Amino acid sequence: MRFLLWLFDASRRHYGGIRRYEKGGTGVRILTPILSLLFLGVTLGLEYWLFSSLHDSGAFGGGVGKIVVMFFIGLLFFAFAVATLEFCAVYAFTAFRMAAWGVALSASKRRQILARKKGGNTEPEAQADPAHEGKYKAFDIVNGVLQIVFILALIGGVAAVAVLLL
Repeated sequence: MRFLLWLFDASRRHYGGIRRYEKGGTGVRILTPILSLLFLGVTLGLEYWLFSSLHDSGAFGGGVGKIVVMFFIGLLFFAFAVATLEFCAVYAFTAFRMAAWGVALSASKRRQILARKKGGNTEPEAQADPAHEGKYKAFDIVNGVLQIVFILALIGGVAAVAVLLL
């Protein structure tokens, strides 16, 4: 039962990665689309390998051995496809959430600055962590859009490879 709860609870599985993205800087935000592209490439490569091996009668020695190997390649392809979709969806949601949080923080900061100017207070404020002050809003939006593009590319790529090789 715990396995099923873990399996269907994406936030629990990705908790560490989501927190790293939220607290991290530019490096984490650059690494996320790179990992997404890596997952996308591996998934499409596995699908290509599966379907091209299906057409090659001598692949993996033929017979029952070929069926067993093809089953495991298909299983690996399916697992990578689901993991890639989930990874991209989780980080797209996280990126858009961080962008919205950054916009809200910037608006709040502008209101505080205007209130201080009206009150005549010229006291400097303490510096906060860049991720907590909404410094990466534009990059988060780009990252969220990229993740959605990767999801669409995966779906289109899987369909394209299947049509071309079957």
